[in-house]
Amino acid sequence: MIQTLHALHRFCLEQNARGEFELYQALALGMTWLTLQPETYGQFFNVPTQVTNHSTALLLSPTYQAVWAHSFQEGLELYADLETRRLSLFRPEHGRIYQNPNSYHQGEFLKYPFQNFFHEMTHILLTYDVYPRVLGTPEEERSWLTQIEASVSCLEEDVMAELVAVRSDLNIIDDGFGSTGSYPEYGEFRYAVITGQHETGLSRKALQHFRKRFIQLGENETYIPENPIKAEILANFQVTDAEIETILPHFAAYIANQQFHTTWGIESSARNRIPGFREVIELLPPDPYCLQKMKECLRPDSWPTPEALLSKNPLPELSLEQRNINRRRWRWRELLCRVAEMRGFLQTKALASEPLVQDELFDCAHEIAATVPLSLTEAQHDVKYPVMQRRIANTLHLLQDPADRDRLLELVDQPFTYVLDPR
Repeated sequence: MIQTLHALHRFCLEQNARGEFELYQALALGMTWLTLQPETYGQFFNVPTQVTNHSTALLLSPTYQAVWAHSFQEGLELYADLETRRLSLFRPEHGRIYQNPNSYHQGEFLKYPFQNFFHEMTHILLTYDVYPRVLGTPEEERSWLTQIEASVSCLEEDVMAELVAVRSDLNIIDDGFGSTGSYPEYGEFRYAVITGQHETGLSRKALQHFRKRFIQLGENETYIPENPIKAEILANFQVTDAEIETILPHFAAYIANQQFHTTWGIESSARNRIPGFREVIELLPPDPYCLQKMKECLRPDSWPTPEALLSKNPLPELSLEQRNINRRRWRWRELLCRVAEMRGFLQTKALASEPLVQDELFDCAHEIAATVPLSLTEAQHDVKYPVMQRRIANTLHLLQDPADRDRLLELVDQPFTYVLDPR
């Protein structure tokens, strides 16, 4: 499939050089072919879903192609709860994003924006393993996590620039990356800069430096105390006074919203330091790939190409068998993270029955951690996984408080549940 997709990408660019009509002919051919490929949506969702403008992005954006291909191969998922409509839950360490569907439910299908798909998949692909870990001081962690968010958002602009390079009037640009709904000034200004239409000749690089710098400079509850990581970011991502004067009026509301990501880091840092939580997470070694990508976020010259972004072949040949193996690994890793939440929650409650339950849950965690790297067959997984779930549930039944017991039992098999902030 990948060779054909790559050929169709080249064909679209060649046809675009001939004219607008020829481009749309090429896109029609490519979209028709993509609708016939099961990998296009690739079981990314648990319910019928259409990713809006997905085919156009796959045909025209090399960065979008690369993130989609590796997300497929790695077994990543987005999960929507259509029945209870629970709030979205950000847990990249589970290998999936739990998405509240209220904004996207239209008729028989979810209509999920392609830029949201790209954003969430990128978080998991690049840095899934850093979110539950202790990364430094609490202040440093806030700067790290905020910088990761800013970097992923800037990658959206890289996709937009690739699309604009083909044609600046494509519908996909207005529908997706324009962001003219919530922050119209921000969307219109960003579009003008990326298409080279802004009167000052401001560069896209200046926009990205501004974003990464100013998201660190919140005030009051979004203020990040001074720390070495923040200092390095501010030193590496500089903008001139003239650039600030040009950008700030258009970005102010958007940046103020983005700065609230720093408060997520406060809760994350507190959770990750609970001993009962931390010792489960640390049963698995840190993923060096995620640490590498986290550190690359600090460099202004990182990720000029999809190859540099992923540090590997950007378009691997897809394998459904490998995807399914990885999906099973994710389910065990998810279960390990849920056991970590259980133990952290019990430790904060200091329940009388905690020691016995804590010890048994830790024994479960050891067995789960040993299973995560294995390439289990579907049959092996279908036998072992329910057994472990029952073992955990039986352990939780030892708890005396029925409310706490029921709440933790939900964690065993209910995707959207959590007991420790942040959500």
